[in-house]
Amino acid sequence: MRQRIDKFMNSLFTVAETVEKAAKFAPKIARNPSTLREVIRDSELRRRLDPRVKFWAEQIEESYTDKKWKKVIDQVRAAMRITGAIDTPDIRLKLIYSHAQLGQLNGVDRQLEASLKRHPQSECLLKARAERAMSLRQYADALWYWQRSTDAGSSADIENQIQAFPVRGDVFDWYEFAWNQCADQWQTLWAALDETPSAMMYRKTIQTLTSAGEFERAERLSIFALQVHKGNAHLAMQASETIVRNSPNKGTDYLVEMLTLTNDSAIADHIAGKMLQAQTVLDDLETMGPTKGDELRILTAYRHGGVDFAARSGNFWDERRINQTALQLAKRDRWPEQTAETDLISAKAYAEATRFAESRAKEVGVSPPALARSVFHYFKQEITQKIPVDRIAEDIAKSNSTEPVFVDLGALKIPYMVSYPSSRMQALYFYDALRKAGCNVYLVRFPRRPQAAAKGVRRKPQITPMPVLTLVPQPAQLKPPARTLAPVKGNPGNAVVPAGIRSVRQVLDRVDGAVVVNSGSAVKGLAYDRSVHQEWDYPVNLNLHSNDKKLLPTFRIKTSLVRAWRHDGKRVTGSPVAPSDSEQIEAFLGSGSWVVKDWHSWLERAIVPYFRDLVKRIRLALQEHSILDAHIGDYMYAESTLIAAKVKDRGGRVHLWPHSTNPVHKEFHDPNHLRTVHAVTRSGAEDWKHTMPNVKVVHDSTLMLAPPVAQVPFVVGEPMSVVIIGGRPVMRNLPILDIDAHESLYKRLFAELEPLVRQGRVRVYFKPRGKTGEHETWLERLVGRSAHWERVLEHPLRMTLPNPIFVSVTVGSSALLEGVTRGIPGLIVREGFARDYLATGDDLFENLGLGEAVSLIGRMTDRAAWTNARDKQMSALRREL
Repeated sequence: MRQRIDKFMNSLFTVAETVEKAAKFAPKIARNPSTLREVIRDSELRRRLDPRVKFWAEQIEESYTDKKWKKVIDQVRAAMRITGAIDTPDIRLKLIYSHAQLGQLNGVDRQLEASLKRHPQSECLLKARAERAMSLRQYADALWYWQRSTDAGSSADIENQIQAFPVRGDVFDWYEFAWNQCADQWQTLWAALDETPSAMMYRKTIQTLTSAGEFERAERLSIFALQVHKGNAHLAMQASETIVRNSPNKGTDYLVEMLTLTNDSAIADHIAGKMLQAQTVLDDLETMGPTKGDELRILTAYRHGGVDFAARSGNFWDERRINQTALQLAKRDRWPEQTAETDLISAKAYAEATRFAESRAKEVGVSPPALARSVFHYFKQEITQKIPVDRIAEDIAKSNSTEPVFVDLGALKIPYMVSYPSSRMQALYFYDALRKAGCNVYLVRFPRRPQAAAKGVRRKPQITPMPVLTLVPQPAQLKPPARTLAPVKGNPGNAVVPAGIRSVRQVLDRVDGAVVVNSGSAVKGLAYDRSVHQEWDYPVNLNLHSNDKKLLPTFRIKTSLVRAWRHDGKRVTGSPVAPSDSEQIEAFLGSGSWVVKDWHSWLERAIVPYFRDLVKRIRLALQEHSILDAHIGDYMYAESTLIAAKVKDRGGRVHLWPHSTNPVHKEFHDPNHLRTVHAVTRSGAEDWKHTMPNVKVVHDSTLMLAPPVAQVPFVVGEPMSVVIIGGRPVMRNLPILDIDAHESLYKRLFAELEPLVRQGRVRVYFKPRGKTGEHETWLERLVGRSAHWERVLEHPLRMTLPNPIFVSVTVGSSALLEGVTRGIPGLIVREGFARDYLATGDDLFENLGLGEAVSLIGRMTDRAAWTNARDKQMSALRREL
């Protein structure tokens, strides 16, 4: 026994981190050997005192970070056999997730059960168990574990700031649909559990549904919450705010009516009273009338105040309402982008870019056409946002109403030049369009009210600062990823710019040595594959971007006070006296001026200095590395077009490589600047030759499509897997297909497939186009669970479904070509006109109406029909390749 004590005490004193603990327990062990049992039995104490545990935990963390899942499992098992001190919730979670990443779901379930038995109050393990239940569609179990995780507590969940649950799984396969099912079956599921959801469970679930954009479901759940938990002030305010968010332009009467459904008349009366007092503010704003000149108005309405509720239930515009209205107007007015035979958006963007470049190219150091091609992408990003809100503003202006129009501003800091799906510049474009149309418009923000001084603490009143709208640079697809630069070997003479090139590795295999520029807009090989983490498969040698933050300026628009509205205990009154933090301020209005006179002037200040510096760096780099050949993508991005321009100025050559299986931007490239163009399909090569008859066109299918050698077999006895390939019919809020006809075709297709599903002849899958195209949440809202479809995330080259057939709706997809290379037949379901970009011969994929397509799918459940279709398409593909 004494030897064990001596050995243990020696280990204590050899670890610097545990000296304090060792000093505390060593004398106790020396005086009373039984104290050793206390240390041995206390796993947390053993973990802190055992010097091995920290080292092993770091090893496991390193393996987990490197995604070496089997190694994580082996390390955890080995460490746990040696000492239980390594057994922590975090280590257990890594073990569970490693099993999941390897697809060992039985191991996942075993480890979850054992882990929760060992750590029953661990919040992270309870959440993992809830996510596993979501993936299994065991929604009652999921809610039970979500509630247990909530009970376990989180320091991030404070009364006024609730952390939402995750809306989709990163490790387990589930997404927003699971929460929709939980919300739709809420009362039934809890009745089956014989439990009542806690107020915090309601709050987190409401926040989760709101985060997922499910405002109607969040509103319904809010009403349930207030019926169950009366008197909970924080829940009442959150639920009321959720109902408000779902009532733009529905009026205050609707809001009060919804609140009365909670059976808590006190809440309804309280908010109705607040909104009644806020009417003074709305009346004052209406009296002010339309904006004048270049005025920028920002209304600050404190959250949960009467003006907040009144503005949101008035003529209030946020992203959701803009999206809904844009689609409605597109259908009603037949917006031309939907049915034009040419790409009107790109044409308009290039025309704008050309006008912009005429007077600014000299300052950048390139020709006007070169600058136009360089800024084309940014103009397209911004035009995509501008067109819908310009048309909505025009429609609003037709009413000739003096009613205030509120545009949701959000935070005062707005990144500019952001990729169009997530850009917040749309709010400013909408405000500007409404202002120019003569509307009485206000940007509105809803910050939390300043905290009052603690009771008994005297604080000097402070004047409330006026808002400063700040535009900060975040240029989409310009700045490259952070990567380590490899040394350049010799002077290869070639520069490869990855921006937009689909397979840089393939290009490098065909170029005799090259300097690879670390560029933005670099594309990884398996595009839109959310099922796997992809690493870069090529090195980079050169970074051309400056770290000087001043080159991309920050714009600040200051505002000064117009009016502030105070509550004096009886009523709300407005005055031009500045607000302070010691008063009951309901709202205040600031006014400023646009910092530039027009859109082109703003873009000039935003990017011309940066481009000028970039061109200087390009010129020096080309000289240093003796580069005379530029290899760029056919999709026009800033870096690639500027590098190409300067290579051409040196008397060099420019070579285009594919962004997709089809040619891109062929009408905007200058044939006089190109030496060679590479195309994936024979039809694509013919398109390039027709557009540029004097440019050498190289047909090279293996750049993206492997030769059709390995074939997916037909498995007798298995149903056919019908994989619907998601596309992109809408760019943010701008439809580029006949959206009404397209959505109708989707609904009818899934309805027609349902009988085949019920007969057990097919299973229907949906392959989302990332998260910015047609994705699973979009489809669920459109068709529900018609045909009992499931999602599949793998790239078409990695799918392993039995007896597959790929189907595109309205327009073709490169996925169809990728499928045929593996022996997977494909077809396009199309009714009416659609501008298709798939560069293949007419004999490769059949374009069928709905009835013909479903009939063909039914016949192809037979092995002979499926095989015949595959062989026919593979033969046609060989001619294309």
